[in-house]
Amino acid sequence: EDGLHKKDWFAVTFKDVAEDIADAKSQGKRLAMIFEQRGCIYCRALHEGPLSDPEVADYIKANFVVVQYNLFGDEEVTDIDGTALPEKEMAKRWGVVFTPTILFLPEDVPEEGTAASAAVASIGQSLTRRDRNASVRFLTGHDMKGFAEQEWSDLARPGSVAAVYMGKRATRFVQGRLLIHGADRATPVTFIENASRTDQRVVGSTIGTMADDLKAADFGGPVLTFLGLAPRAAQALAPSAQDMQKERA
Repeated sequence: EDGLHKKDWFAVTFKDVAEDIADAKSQGKRLAMIFEQRGCIYCRALHEGPLSDPEVADYIKANFVVVQYNLFGDEEVTDIDGTALPEKEMAKRWGVVFTPTILFLPEDVPEEGTAASAAVASIGQSLTRRDRNASVRFLTGHDMKGFAEQEWSDLARPGSVAAVYMGKRATRFVQGRLLIHGADRATPVTFIENASRTDQRVVGSTIGTMADDLKAADFGGPVLTFLGLAPRAAQALAPSAQDMQKERA
């Protein structure tokens, strides 16, 4: 027993990514790979909240084949390019360091590359380039205060995407830490005030200017910060980010 939360509709496979993509397509679905770990309170919130909602669960089951991975597991995983590694080593290869992390794969098996480079986040646009892992991390300012150096490096690298709930005063600290760890100053950042409400405001920025842009926006309501996403993609993801925040509250 690996201690992970389970759903009876999660697929049990040999964790051969190419085979799983093909099997999902044969069912008219797409493959979604979810990384979790023992004792993860956010994984529990995901399972007890959204994944236990009959409407949400029915939608997922109708459209995705979900395969669960253990961030520290030893089961063998075969990547698209044929590389075989234990789950915990494959997680490192794919750049997965937080749980829960969900990677959405394309309908067709890519001719080359890794699962991470092929992953496509279903938020209205592709988040995938060869150097992107296309996973979305849901964080709070409190989470980030406790980050180790490696975690900052992972968040700063090209292709990292995160939805962050933090006080406005924490923005300059986060900006500084990201720049110290090599983040590209041109990486897109989006601020959304009062997300999904009629008075929603959206401000596009970059890591290099995010603190000054946030101050200039003079927001009065709660703000979600999306690192690595331009406004269009951030707005598409905002409802999911809000749901996750409610589960963590």
